[in-house]
Amino acid sequence: MSLSPIDAKRCQPSANLLAGGVGGLAGLVVGHPLDTVKVRLQTMQAGGGTSLPYASARDCFLKIVRHEGMCGLFKGMSVLAVTSIPRFALMFYANTWGRLLARSPEESQLTLKHILHGGMFSQVLIAPTITAPIERVKVLLQVHPTKFSGQVNCLSYILKT
Repeated sequence: MSLSPIDAKRCQPSANLLAGGVGGLAGLVVGHPLDTVKVRLQTMQAGGGTSLPYASARDCFLKIVRHEGMCGLFKGMSVLAVTSIPRFALMFYANTWGRLLARSPEESQLTLKHILHGGMFSQVLIAPTITAPIERVKVLLQVHPTKFSGQVNCLSYILKT
């Protein structure tokens, strides 16, 4: 199978590392504070009385900033930042190879079949082995901000239980 110059560039680990890493970090910095609010809202329970700790997403956001500072919105993010570059790079790389493996030698155009094949290939390899364990650490740090001293402590807790 002859690769076009663009496909050849997309198969290079350095191109995937750069594209995946930059995309992953950008998405992380923008999305993590919103994810923290979402997780707190999903896991909130009524306190001693019958009222819930947060009235809305805005209320949750403001209470996190007021009680924990701006850094409270980014709890659990450092482990994701360290792993997001290789994780997204591997996902981009596996996606490219999944698309290339789905093509026959006479096909020169990218089709929906190739795109779906690439997506499935990358998710079957990366999601259960890398993404899921990292997400578990992140969620525990978001839900229990004072229970763990850091990511390593949280990971050791997960492994023990």
